Amino acid sequence: MAAAGSSSLQFPNLCDRCACLRLDEKTVKDFLSTKPTDGEVNQEQELDLKWKLEIYCLDLEILKEIDKGYDFFKFLDDFIFDWMLPDIEFCSLSLHYVFRLGETKEYGLRGLRIKTRFGRDQGSREPPVEHQINCPITAATDSDQETPLRLQSPLSHINKETVLWMKSHLFKCQLGHEHVLPEKSFIPDRLIDVTKNRLQLVLTKDSRPLETRYLALTYCWGPQPHADKQLKTTSSNLSMHLQEIPEVSLPQTIKDAVVVAKKLSVPFLWVDALCILQEQGSDWDEQCAVMGKIYGSAYATIAAASSQNCEEGFIKRTDRLVLPFVSNTKDNYAFGIYSSLYEAEGFADLPCSPWYERGWTFQERYASTRMLMFSRRNVHFKCRSLEESMGRQLSTTNTLEAIHMVDRGTFERGNSKILYRDWVEVLGWVIHASLKLTDETDFFPAIAGIAALFGAALKDKYVAGLWESDIHRCLCWGRWDTATFRYQELLERLKKRSPYIAPSWSWASQPCGISFPLYHSLLWEGCRAKYRHLTIDITLRGKSGFGKLEGGVLTINSKVYVGSRSIEKHPDDTDNPFENKLLLRGQYFADIQPDFPADDLFEVAENGTIGIPAKPISFLLIGSTTQRRTNGDPSSSSSSDNLAVGLDDKAARATNFLQGGETSNIASEPHENDDKAAYGLIIHPTGEPDEYYRVGAFLSKPLGEGGLRLFRYLDRETVKLV
Repeated sequence: MAAAGSSSLQFPNLCDRCACLRLDEKTVKDFLSTKPTDGEVNQEQELDLKWKLEIYCLDLEILKEIDKGYDFFKFLDDFIFDWMLPDIEFCSLSLHYVFRLGETKEYGLRGLRIKTRFGRDQGSREPPVEHQINCPITAATDSDQETPLRLQSPLSHINKETVLWMKSHLFKCQLGHEHVLPEKSFIPDRLIDVTKNRLQLVLTKDSRPLETRYLALTYCWGPQPHADKQLKTTSSNLSMHLQEIPEVSLPQTIKDAVVVAKKLSVPFLWVDALCILQEQGSDWDEQCAVMGKIYGSAYATIAAASSQNCEEGFIKRTDRLVLPFVSNTKDNYAFGIYSSLYEAEGFADLPCSPWYERGWTFQERYASTRMLMFSRRNVHFKCRSLEESMGRQLSTTNTLEAIHMVDRGTFERGNSKILYRDWVEVLGWVIHASLKLTDETDFFPAIAGIAALFGAALKDKYVAGLWESDIHRCLCWGRWDTATFRYQELLERLKKRSPYIAPSWSWASQPCGISFPLYHSLLWEGCRAKYRHLTIDITLRGKSGFGKLEGGVLTINSKVYVGSRSIEKHPDDTDNPFENKLLLRGQYFADIQPDFPADDLFEVAENGTIGIPAKPISFLLIGSTTQRRTNGDPSSSSSSDNLAVGLDDKAARATNFLQGGETSNIASEPHENDDKAAYGLIIHPTGEPDEYYRVGAFLSKPLGEGGLRLFRYLDRETVKLV
């Protein structure tokens, strides 16, 4: 993309064929030399750009041009997808500018007309199908309207039709949907009053307003220098903002949010930068912990889903190519060609946005009761009962599963089994999405609001991303992707801990995909804790139990099997990183899920064969389990099980080592008195007395040398995990 002279606009990189899209004043005046006669209404003229493309394999040809860096062909590729043309075998395209009469009976540029002729075969006897599709054209900026092109204002998400559509959906949701509605009893400590001729921060604790409806904004601050330009409330300027928030100092995204609130007749707005004191301290910790309530109790959440940063704004549509118009004067102007919306799948442009990828915005959308999402091309409504895009087909199914929203009915019902499984489902979404944080130590604060919602419903203590009353299950998480670190690298990383995020026994200590196999419906009921005592000591960095940590020690009194030199890898073991079988004295011993490549545990001979253990391997017993059978068919388990362990096939494979797996190569039957599997953690000494790192998880089935019999004659001991 080339810069548009001294302006901030960006012009596309065009090939010689597409250079005809550029316009100059002489070309336009020559074309429009014919004046309309009296009485003519809605007359239009069509300028043939002499651009034609005849191809057999439409998608392949377009992709070739995109690979060369030509922006108009990327525009065409989106057009083809929107109009569902990729499977057409033969297609002919031509381009035409459309000029229409305005109220002053003068022509203005209004659109790019794409004429299509397509069929299954160019030589077919069936007549080709012909269409013409108009892509709207407007001024690139408001200052570009006064040109011989007589352009209209840039397209905006805020107009009479859109505002009516948004109000209607919010009203219908309020009256007719069955999901839990926003909680009216809760109101944030601070709100922005948008009803007066100046913006003003109000303290709701001092004076609760009669009308408590507010909109909550979810958006990206963006990297530097954009984030530095964000107007913030601090203890030093709080009194000033209680008098007036200087609107001229606001970044465009917040200005746009104010406009939306006024158009929807909602009196208050909540924005994190202005409604939380931005110094790191008690107010920040307190507000992070109630973030779930702030977004869940809002009349609606408005999402700046297409904005890269707080300065971009979100009201104006940005799905356009900006092209130059060269005038006879020294001033040059620009116009924008927008995409022509057709596709029924209205959410197609949301998952690619920075807003979707940011760590903080996950809990903001998850905790929301209903959302109005402003994307590059459209406005979208979503609640638990319905999702719809402006001008698109109504949908009561989840056409974009990646936009998750909490089921508050589950919290009200308070079923702990469902809530614990829902929690690991949330963690699967968080980890799977690889959410981005400017400060990686913000990981726990970024989900603090969600954790607080679960904590209130469970009435359980939150410990480093896990729940104390369910610790015998949730401690045994495992990774389902390829190991990020070799064994020695992992130990060095655990020792260094800079920056500190979580203890080794917490899933948050690992930058990877994780699974929680024991939450599978076939295994849940059979889990029993086998330790005698377990205590957890968490050192918080602030005051919030859901925020950043400085340390975490788990002290447990249980049995530890110190692996002998007789342990070896199963000779028929596959290369699957989720299925690592170990043998003891030639018989089955355990399945392991280490946080590093399993081969690192063993010596490797010169011929490449895996030998005896090269590292100390200790197995800490946490619990036992039996696999529940459902009519003899494990496949009849709940459809949510894959979600409960990590969202995709890899995670499902990761649970195999807890579901029986393939045992045909192991010639042994379960002991009649020891028919339970043992599970727990693989631990490594830190160098301090009785202190260990967690470095993996294991399950020992009641086969061969495995099962609870492995720990039968061992004494209990007290160990610390850090």
